[in-house]
Amino acid sequence: MLKHCALFLAAALLASASHADLKGSYQLSKGKQLDLFYRDDQHMRASVGDDKQLVVKGSETWILKRQDTKWMALNTEGLGSLLRSVAKDHAEEIGPVELRATGRKETVAGFVGEVFELSSGDKKYEVVLTDNAEVLALTNAWRQLANKLASNIGRSESQRLQQALEAIPQKGKGGLLRQGDNLVLVAVNKQKNSEVDFPPNTQVVQLPPISLPH
Repeated sequence: MLKHCALFLAAALLASASHADLKGSYQLSKGKQLDLFYRDDQHMRASVGDDKQLVVKGSETWILKRQDTKWMALNTEGLGSLLRSVAKDHAEEIGPVELRATGRKETVAGFVGEVFELSSGDKKYEVVLTDNAEVLALTNAWRQLANKLASNIGRSESQRLQQALEAIPQKGKGGLLRQGDNLVLVAVNKQKNSEVDFPPNTQVVQLPPISLPH
């Protein structure tokens, strides 16, 4: 009886741990800091500095910008259709992405990873990958964000990030610790009931309908 109770408690603890929200803190290029809060693929938030955020709520992706004490929220679906129409003649061709092992190891944020060279066309940079489950979950959250941004906005940088992440395994050694100097993991923390929704004082901005010439 005691054995069964112990097994039940262990399973309950594992289940509660697996459903804990994750917070990944990253150092970006030019000294910027980014925090990624992840609950599941339908609830996540990326905070860049003190004045920019990207929030996923179900099937919707929102860009938030701070103005004084308030936040202004804009749905990327409406924004994306406008940007795609304006920039459709300026789409950038991105070459195939290849991932090559270097045989080196590197420790980032306390996690030991393997160093790979990732090439996209004439651009090459290093990525450091680990099989840590929490880092892998955060990387898959990055993949979801990149897919949403590329489909809604189509900017070349989000397309490049999307292709880079597609070249990285979604299981096993696919947890991204470092992508060149552009994205470096600083810390991973588990949180209960972290804020993955809009911050207080958020106002939704509705874009007026715009007719573009054909």
